[in-house]
Amino acid sequence: METVNKREKELLLILEATTDGIWQWDLRDDKILLSQKFYAMLGYEPGEFPADFQTWQDMIHPADRECAVSIICDYIAGITLEYRNEFRMKAKCGEYRWIRAGGRIVERDDRGNAVRLIGNHQDITERKAEEEKRKFLEYQLQQAQRMEALGTLAGGIAHDFNNILSSLIGFTELAMRESRADKRLHHLEQVMQASERAKNLTAQILDFSRREEAGKKPLDIRMIIKETLKLLKASLPATILIKPEMTTKPATVLADPTQIHQIMMNLGTNAAHAMREKGGVLQVQLSLIEMDQEEMALPDTGLKAGPYVRLKISDTGQGIDPANLDRIFHPFFTTKKQGEGTGLGLSVVYGIVKNHGGMISVKSSPGNGTAFTIYLPYITTGMVAGDKEPSVPSPSGKERILFVDDESAIVDAAAQYLRSMGYDVIATTESLEALKIFHRRPDRIDLVITDMTMPRLTGLELSMEILAIRPGLPIIICSGYNQLRQGKLLKQLGISYFVKKPITLADLNRRVRQVLDKQQEN
Repeated sequence: METVNKREKELLLILEATTDGIWQWDLRDDKILLSQKFYAMLGYEPGEFPADFQTWQDMIHPADRECAVSIICDYIAGITLEYRNEFRMKAKCGEYRWIRAGGRIVERDDRGNAVRLIGNHQDITERKAEEEKRKFLEYQLQQAQRMEALGTLAGGIAHDFNNILSSLIGFTELAMRESRADKRLHHLEQVMQASERAKNLTAQILDFSRREEAGKKPLDIRMIIKETLKLLKASLPATILIKPEMTTKPATVLADPTQIHQIMMNLGTNAAHAMREKGGVLQVQLSLIEMDQEEMALPDTGLKAGPYVRLKISDTGQGIDPANLDRIFHPFFTTKKQGEGTGLGLSVVYGIVKNHGGMISVKSSPGNGTAFTIYLPYITTGMVAGDKEPSVPSPSGKERILFVDDESAIVDAAAQYLRSMGYDVIATTESLEALKIFHRRPDRIDLVITDMTMPRLTGLELSMEILAIRPGLPIIICSGYNQLRQGKLLKQLGISYFVKKPITLADLNRRVRQVLDKQQEN
């Protein structure tokens, strides 16, 4: 950097009174004046910079350089109205320091162009490190708690799933032995009920193990609470009685279903732990209430007056020592013995409730049990998650459908059902064979239904090949993974509909008719 003149030295003396590193940039001769604190911030002596640094951009981390230069250039050009930026700069020791930069134009020429800027640099490396540490700890808390909840869930499923499998096998055998149609129908209905339970349990496992959050949506939490209580009941000793009291009206909130599961599993297992020696009653109450302004004026509620869903989970266990009540929501605080818990459960519950705009309170005393009360904002809406669509007659049609899935049992069942509805079905278990079939007569196919995960040629690859030949052809892709981003991506690629497995054949038939009718309308 060039030697400063007398006037610039006087300016530097003034600038040294600040705690920030100060810079001045004269665009006319590209001359940059830096304060001593600017140099010291990066460990250099005044006027000292490495020989390989030709410009100030060379000091910026390569990953940040393009963005940093773009932001200040946009400000100089008038594209943005203020200059604020964060990036890493290389210190003398070789490490990079996080810098928060700000500045403004202080002089313009006759044409209004910027010719001189003054700004400041702040070292925010420690703050950035704390932010990253906090984010990492939050992630670790969520992941550790999810694994803890999944372990509890799996223990309950082990028993319940055996019962489901027994039902499937037993009723199927009876259906095969019976000759009268009415009895066969009854037994098959029992099989379908057991299958539905198996499907719901599998979906819950996927929800708990999935790293990507499902997101908030209007949700009647009654069904989730009922299903979670079934899982808890399977894992609890017979000495603990579960006593639910549920409102008959929809308890609708804007919520993430996976996180509502976490709340129930955490509070339920904690209550069971408190009653493990002597047994007792686990009471779960769900109700709709109206909170008025006076109630909301209570300290630390953070809520507004209005309708709420109130979930109260109480036990008749040993209770909590008053000295610990103020700490029970702190991460890693636990009164359990080593190996019995991580101390993460209640802190995660607290975070979930707050994230959903609600409040959680606790009342407890030694020997008199514990009661957790959760308030979540109630919303009014139409169809919500957990609702069932009204039953409608199975539609029929005469269109030709190309059906492909690498599971022969699925292909056989779906093809038979769709043919019974009047459709002309070409079915195969080979995706490459399906592509050959389509190549022979692409104009004869009205709809393609394909599985997503198949060997040699995936369902998505097959769909792209088909759409390249015949753009706009209706395609339904089926998958066992119900990921929101995946469904959106398929829509963008021209896929008509995304179906999550398992799906009943009646539901699949309705989707087929829906897609074909929409195609005809267009």
